Amino acid sequence: MTLPDHIKIEARRDLTDLVAIPSVSARVEGLDACADKVAALLADAGFQTATEPGDVGPFVTGEIGEGPFTLVIYNHYDVQPEEPVNLWTAPAFSLTERDGALFGRGAADDKGEFVSRLAGWRLFRERHPGPLPFRLIWIVEGEEEIGSPSLVRFLEKRYPDLRADLCWWEFGEVDSHGRPVVLMGFKGVLAIELSVRTARADLHSSLGAIFDNPLWRLASA
Repeated sequence: MTLPDHIKIEARRDLTDLVAIPSVSARVEGLDACADKVAALLADAGFQTATEPGDVGPFVTGEIGEGPFTLVIYNHYDVQPEEPVNLWTAPAFSLTERDGALFGRGAADDKGEFVSRLAGWRLFRERHPGPLPFRLIWIVEGEEEIGSPSLVRFLEKRYPDLRADLCWWEFGEVDSHGRPVVLMGFKGVLAIELSVRTARADLHSSLGAIFDNPLWRLASA
């Protein structure tokens, strides 16, 4: 699908504005300004918006529509630090084009993905301007690059009873032929801590043949 020129121009402008904001969560820099810009873009696109504080950066939400189906879209506006600066061929926080590709901190991961979805939404609403027959919740956070320390608390407070039918995660990609790739699930990361006790006091190594070493039990687990 090819976007109309007016939507392309608008998307390019939006991405230029967002990349220009150095929203580096590791430095707690530019987060409020970027959250305000994201909220303004969502409001301009017809969403009912809200901005709520997080431990580090604000959460921005946009909501529209109603119905039995609920779609959640997730993005983040914070970016990684730009260091090492000497490896950039152009200023990190200035959107530049080279060989048909756009470069700048956040042009990928995740401001570019947010803007591309917003462009698709604008085209969708031009072609389907009536009431939205499903509920759409757009969540854009500013702490993803530092591990989303307050995302769970935010969701429990803002959406305690939410049961979404589908969550569209932060990015997308195309294959070598330019066709969008739809991934129906992701691998996760699980961190656990195990502890084991085999005796009430230290034992001499000569009893190793009688009592299990706790390390072997942990390894077995």
